[in-house]
Amino acid sequence: MKTKSVCVGAVTMVLLSMALLSAPAEAKGYDKPDVTGIYDYNQNVTFSEIVVLQELDIGTGLLVDVEYGVDFDGTLFKLGAFVNETYDKVWYATKGPSAVLADWSDDLVLHKWKAGQQVRTEMVLRLPDIGATVYTIRAHFTIEHVADALGTSVIHEVYSGNVTEGLYADGPTDAYSAEINQLGNLLYGFNWDTKHTTTERGFYKLTFSIETDCWVPAAFPYIVSEYSDVTISDVADYAYMADGSAYTTAMDHDLMYTSIVIELL
Repeated sequence: MKTKSVCVGAVTMVLLSMALLSAPAEAKGYDKPDVTGIYDYNQNVTFSEIVVLQELDIGTGLLVDVEYGVDFDGTLFKLGAFVNETYDKVWYATKGPSAVLADWSDDLVLHKWKAGQQVRTEMVLRLPDIGATVYTIRAHFTIEHVADALGTSVIHEVYSGNVTEGLYADGPTDAYSAEINQLGNLLYGFNWDTKHTTTERGFYKLTFSIETDCWVPAAFPYIVSEYSDVTISDVADYAYMADGSAYTTAMDHDLMYTSIVIELL
């Protein structure tokens, strides 16, 4: 049973711990890590959840508030300019609120799938005006077996997970997760193994949503001071529905979710 620490909306909270005089270990935004398969951010990034730490300003000798975003691996990422040294580019880390364009992976939308295959589900949240991707620990993903191509009647739930469930998890976990791909884009993903006995031929509704409750795992060592709104203003993949190239049978969204229906043949 997972322990949750509930917080209150987007109200700033005062840190209860002692002022920290040194910055925490920052996320993969500066040098390309040695670990194969982990890459740098190669675009601007916007964080929804913010931690404020008091740190010593070397110039003035005073303690100042420094803002960090909660990164996808549970570390903190300092807001402001950062360098992707692999490509020698300078990008910028900011905080929300964010009205995003949701973009399901083309591989998911434009292909037929057979029962028994491993289906890689991916979602990117974009801020097109500043060329940024958005990360929030409130991202949730659900797979439901539905009765028809429109997804109007749910037969049973196949999977449900939130990205925070994987932060500081003790041992293997099937929690929803986020990562940086080879192009440096931040994406949310889940490997759906349809060999499971609960997954048969038929229609399945995949839903990406933003939870309204703000919570972090009990093991998270910081207090989240600010929760910025993330809303879905549009879905990039409607174009594929319009020109008939999608194998997706239904697509929908509002400010807090987007869903697609696919068929396992």
